[in-house]
Amino acid sequence: MSDQVELSVELNKAAECYRNHDFGAAKSVCESILAHIPDHPDALNVLALAERAKKKWGKAEEIVRHGINVHDRYAPLHNTLGLIALDQRRLPEAEAAFRQAVECKPNKQDFRINLSRVLHEMGNLDDAKAMLTSIIDEGSLLANPFVLRASISAELGKFDKACADIALAEENGADAGDLATVKAQCAFADSDFERAYSYYDEAVTHTTDVADARVNRGMVRLLQGRIREGWNDYRMRHQRRWGRSVARPFTCSQWQGEDLAGKSLLLWAEQGLGEAILCGTLIPVVLTEAKSVTLECGERLAVLLRRSFPQITIAPQVNPPHTVIEGAKPDYQASLLDLIRYRGADAAENTPRPACLKPDADHAAELKAKYCTQAKECRLVGLSWSSPQAVGGRMKKIDAEFWRAVLSVPGVCFVNLQYGDDRQDLNEIAESCGATFINDTSIDPAGALDRLSDQIAVLDLVVSVSTTTAHLAGALGVPTWVIVPPLGPAAMWYWFTDRTDSPWYPAIRLIRRQYGDGQDKALIEDVARDLATWSTA
Repeated sequence: MSDQVELSVELNKAAECYRNHDFGAAKSVCESILAHIPDHPDALNVLALAERAKKKWGKAEEIVRHGINVHDRYAPLHNTLGLIALDQRRLPEAEAAFRQAVECKPNKQDFRINLSRVLHEMGNLDDAKAMLTSIIDEGSLLANPFVLRASISAELGKFDKACADIALAEENGADAGDLATVKAQCAFADSDFERAYSYYDEAVTHTTDVADARVNRGMVRLLQGRIREGWNDYRMRHQRRWGRSVARPFTCSQWQGEDLAGKSLLLWAEQGLGEAILCGTLIPVVLTEAKSVTLECGERLAVLLRRSFPQITIAPQVNPPHTVIEGAKPDYQASLLDLIRYRGADAAENTPRPACLKPDADHAAELKAKYCTQAKECRLVGLSWSSPQAVGGRMKKIDAEFWRAVLSVPGVCFVNLQYGDDRQDLNEIAESCGATFINDTSIDPAGALDRLSDQIAVLDLVVSVSTTTAHLAGALGVPTWVIVPPLGPAAMWYWFTDRTDSPWYPAIRLIRRQYGDGQDKALIEDVARDLATWSTA
């Protein structure tokens, strides 16, 4: 293998196998090269890409990190590390890796395109768009920059600009699946659901990421409240390219809606805490049917769910699964989300379900007394204005300065329910408005949800963007105004498209953001007027 011509032939063969999706052959060729030339950077990189394509992310990352240790300035390895991190939604790590790749090889447009992609996903639209524009201005003949810039424009509701870039992408030979997807995004954000569905249907035919395309297609129907129609596609979420939802390794049969009389059911949480709480509104339904129910969930939810559903067994979500699950001897297992498909598909038409979560009455009474001392005669209103850790978090955050209108409403004492780095954002504004603003340091909104639920339970009203806090308030039965993102990448199907109430939570009122300059400011001013009316009712 010392002959450079033969080495070049073998590397080209490995790359060709990879491009043709013959990942096993690509792996074999790379391993043969590495057996003769250990740590060859190109062979390591293609090998890592092949393992990534097979969703063996741990193995792929092990290979690429070894390669970086040996060849720390080899840009393709840093780029591949970024792709692996992006697949797993480790966005800050992906950004750092792509930046390193660009630093090592600044003129490589593919690396800059990948960096713009992760900036977009992190909500840094201005920098992502500027990077793509600089690539386009260099006279790039690649189609991807136009596709990605069109996607950003669609997310911002700038459909004319999106359509112009789509046309340029077509001229530059864009991938048919990518084109269909960005066209679907435009139609979806423009509330043309049938056209969006048609484009996603086209994407299913043309793309290699079929699971992604099918989930997107299903989401259109779910957002329309057509749950049965959309669920067959949405169930592909476990096979999505980035694997955010991962099925659990249980051996009992998958529940598919069968009669549960005399049977034991094991449920397991997936996706975010908000989704787990939402699906939890259907636990009372299966409790009336099954002999027993076991629920595997994260520790932040465990205490609250034990208190709210003393009839069920709570197991910690660990690997391998906790022994309490084997002891429960479940007949069936299912994701919590499957409760929607099999026991909540009529939710869009049905009367909302009653509140199902229960606070600790004694702790809630202590908090109530403490807050009332500070609030005097004012009513207690909880505020949460950002979802910093969420995918699409930019569309779940409203600029702190706009909340001045709300904080200026008289007769209200505000309680800070915000978590994360944004928790302190309203303090100075509240002080300048003369508002009473309680920051209770005994409650950690990012900690166990049982104590946060006690805090929420004592409030008269919660005003929140779409976060776990909003789901908690709804499931506790506390009157809640939820500001939901506009239609687009950050839309959550369970808020549907045009209703102001929620079938999952009887106490929730939905307020919908709109695209366009000045819309957020106007929306918060409307909320402030409604709050002033509510406070004097």
